[in-house]
Amino acid sequence: MLASHFLLWRRKSIWILVAAAVAIVLTGFSLVSVELAASWSVVWITFSLVGFVYGMDSLTDEQHPWDALKSRAGLKLLPLLISGLVLSLLRPGPLTLVCSLTILFLGLSYSYPFATATGTFRLKSLTGIKSAWIGVGWAMLVYLGAGDTSSPYINIVAGFVALQVMAGSVLRDLDDLEEDRLSGTRTLPLVFGERTTYALLHTLNLLSGLLLLLCPVPWGTAWIAVLVWRAANLEWLRWGEPGHYATQYMNLATCGLIFISRMVFYVMA
Repeated sequence: MLASHFLLWRRKSIWILVAAAVAIVLTGFSLVSVELAASWSVVWITFSLVGFVYGMDSLTDEQHPWDALKSRAGLKLLPLLISGLVLSLLRPGPLTLVCSLTILFLGLSYSYPFATATGTFRLKSLTGIKSAWIGVGWAMLVYLGAGDTSSPYINIVAGFVALQVMAGSVLRDLDDLEEDRLSGTRTLPLVFGERTTYALLHTLNLLSGLLLLLCPVPWGTAWIAVLVWRAANLEWLRWGEPGHYATQYMNLATCGLIFISRMVFYVMA
């Protein structure tokens, strides 16, 4: 069981997800400080949350969440989560802990199987809710990294991240059509078709650019690279056969590009 659990981690690109999440939390951290050596606590908190949430998601593919948590693999995840929550509690101010608990709630609730009279209901079975849940959860990483709301740009950055991650979540669904069809997950590509889904994803990408135009941040021009990268990612997937290279690697690299573009602006400014 433990071996198959970590094989699922590999299949779901857990390590790339961790790197992408760290890039977003460091983007938030950079809004209040650029001393990255002091960011180790938010990096570990992020690692613990992503590791626990996606680890549990892998386990609950095969069993009920409570049984998964009590399993050998689930018990191995608990110390990881506890260490992250303790660090959240020790950071100044309540925002880091609030963000950590919110991310934990969002990550676990959207796939929780609620018993109904007709069977089992999961929030992620509602069309679009999965991507919205993930987008909000990853936007919370911006606030977690900053630790407070003193930056005048924090809400704009969080909104930009939310829109980009929502697009990325739907994009990943384009590579899991058969799996989602078998599991009964009503993803946007299955409900509206691929053509409409691509149009929606380009719209989300443009909306994130419009957000920067209406509520500009000093490094907004650097994030034009993110918009171009996302558009290229979508068109490569539409017209080519890149598989995981587009839906996993290039998609998740968007988060790294958000952080790198922010750092390039800081160095050049």
